[in-house]
Amino acid sequence: MFRKPSFLRRPQSAAPTQVRSPPFSDLDQLKKTEEKGIAENQALAMRLHDWAMQFDNASGARAAALCEELRASGMVPVISNLLTHELVWIHQLAINITGNLAHSSAVDPRADLSQHALKEAGAFDHLLPHLFSTDQTILLFALAAIQNMCTEIEYVDKLKDAGGITRLQHIVGLADSQLLQFAQGTLDNIRNVTVINAMQQQNSRTGAQSITKPRQALGPLGPQCPHGLHGNPILKAGPPTPPTPRPPRPVTASVPASEEAWVVHDLA
Repeated sequence: MFRKPSFLRRPQSAAPTQVRSPPFSDLDQLKKTEEKGIAENQALAMRLHDWAMQFDNASGARAAALCEELRASGMVPVISNLLTHELVWIHQLAINITGNLAHSSAVDPRADLSQHALKEAGAFDHLLPHLFSTDQTILLFALAAIQNMCTEIEYVDKLKDAGGITRLQHIVGLADSQLLQFAQGTLDNIRNVTVINAMQQQNSRTGAQSITKPRQALGPLGPQCPHGLHGNPILKAGPPTPPTPRPPRPVTASVPASEEAWVVHDLA
């Protein structure tokens, strides 16, 4: 007959193992720590929401001043890191602000500083996974922010490598007018940036003068603008839901009119 190995036998003299409950003081501390974390997240969300609503209502000098405020306070890398925050209502607001910071010089004369800070913080890498979100509002804001950032070939290449072209084409095929305009706007930017990059490479080989950075065209602002959309409520838990900010205003990368014959239709 099979005998159990001796190391599996429990000595008869061994007393049952008892699990000690943590002292009440430890439980109180854990509760206080959890409550503090909730309060901090709520305060963070409300601060982000305040910035998002300021962007929503700002234009001209006020918009430029808001961008400068975020840069000077060192908040750009912080907001970039919040794109990966585990709480939906925090990374959703971070997406909105990132898209506005990435906007063109038509809104902020020093937009290049914000764009550089976002690049240094790896914002696009943090933003890209949200393109595949199943949350309608997150996807809407992510599309708008990605459209604003896809004015450089580096970002276009990263999006292609992640399967972003197929995803954008899928979204365009959906019967959703809100998502469609931003997905199509992103595809248009990708196409134009690809064309300009090809022209620059050709010019570098032939010694011709390089094409300048893609021009960025700003659409009409205000509630009548087709891009001025409202999504679902931002805060899904906690304090009463404040007004929802609109998606970031869109940026269009334009191909110089004299070079439109270069348009590339195969983006894959």
